[in-house]
Amino acid sequence: MSEENLGFGVLENKKNQLLYAIISGEGVPDNFATDNEEQDLLKYMANNGTSSSEGLTTVQRQNVAKIPEMLTNIESLQTDKQDVLTAGNNITIVDGVISATGGGGGTGEEGATADWVTNTAWGNLAAGTDTTGKTALELIKMATVSYVNPKATVSYSISSTILETGSSSTVIVSVSGITKGTNDVSKIQLYNGNTLLQEKAYSTSTSSYVFDGVAINSNTTFKIRVVDTQNKYTAYSKTYTFVSATYYGTSDTAPTGATGLTKVLRTKATFENKFTCDNKHVVYMYPATFGNLRSILDGNGFENLTDFTKTTITIGSVSYNAYYTTGKKTLNSFTYKFIY
Repeated sequence: MSEENLGFGVLENKKNQLLYAIISGEGVPDNFATDNEEQDLLKYMANNGTSSSEGLTTVQRQNVAKIPEMLTNIESLQTDKQDVLTAGNNITIVDGVISATGGGGGTGEEGATADWVTNTAWGNLAAGTDTTGKTALELIKMATVSYVNPKATVSYSISSTILETGSSSTVIVSVSGITKGTNDVSKIQLYNGNTLLQEKAYSTSTSSYVFDGVAINSNTTFKIRVVDTQNKYTAYSKTYTFVSATYYGTSDTAPTGATGLTKVLRTKATFENKFTCDNKHVVYMYPATFGNLRSILDGNGFENLTDFTKTTITIGSVSYNAYYTTGKKTLNSFTYKFIY
């Protein structure tokens, strides 16, 4: 059959369809080509992309003779894409040209696999990746499909992350909504820092996991790891910080303690509040370990630091820096911003 039956563009298009069928494993449709068109296509591919059937070498003619069987194999192929490029189909693809071989993989060796270390990144494959033993499709999958770690929802019985120094709390951690990633989930682990506290085996029949309560009285970071069968995991963490209380408010006299003041638990950070009072001192008092204030601004951004007096007060065993207005104030929702 000559190119009058299938023109150059059609031949090239069908060649590409055939290449895709081989790589994807999806096979070709029943009406892919008639017997005569198939012969044109086989001659075209065997002659490295030309439509001339003249001057074929002995090897090319042998290839042509084998391709019909190859087409039959492709049409009956089901799902395993890796089989397409391994021994049994007698196929090699070099620079986009398909040909039949007498044996297995792309080098003529049975089940040919890679044996090099990459020096260039390709998709998810980083430079320096050892590819030894990987098939072509395995390499393609490694480059184009990212590994997905398992996921879950983690909850804690104590939501606040700031607790008061000198107190003790029991934290119960619960894990639910577990979903697998690339591989199945195998276990759920509870850590205190880098120390494993408890571990639970995963089961698809269990929707949630509750770990035994853990008592804490100092800074603690809990970590939950949802681990899959390849020991890949997603980590979730929550840190509890213990601090001495901070106090603020107004007072008839210069402060000597925390009586009448509002107590809050907070770490060292800028504090802003609106104060309302009638002929009283404005007071802001915090653990001395936070250091001195460098600025006290009002709502208009003006500096008020020199309008305050600093003193030191001890409450229990904790030393406090106490700042209060040197003179008494009458204020209505007046803003002060205390900056460390």
